[in-house]
Amino acid sequence: MQNVTGAAAKRRNQALYALSQMERLDFSAQDIERHMRREFPVTTNVQNLGVGTILKYFAESSPPIIAPSSISNGLYHFTNPIYRVCLRVMLVKDEKENVTRLDSPDLSSLISAPADDTNV
Repeated sequence: MQNVTGAAAKRRNQALYALSQMERLDFSAQDIERHMRREFPVTTNVQNLGVGTILKYFAESSPPIIAPSSISNGLYHFTNPIYRVCLRVMLVKDEKENVTRLDSPDLSSLISAPADDTNV
């Protein structure tokens, strides 16, 4: 899954960010849209965000990061829970409501230093 630029890509990046914040295992397009409107109030002030189409895009990507849920129609789930964790770590939003991906060197700063065993 790429973090790309452009108007449609910006909306997909916002959807990826919203997906990463989901606490429930199964979620709907409405859940994602509600979260996007809360997290990105300025850039989501249009009537239709096209979240259903975006989720379908993610479900049909290779590899698919989400899939339709077998529990109920209209629900999705992550195909692997690690995808949500990776998205949470990699994606950041700024004050202009842009979502960007942290580069590998930036990620290393999030990892704490090894514990000092000499004081145990």
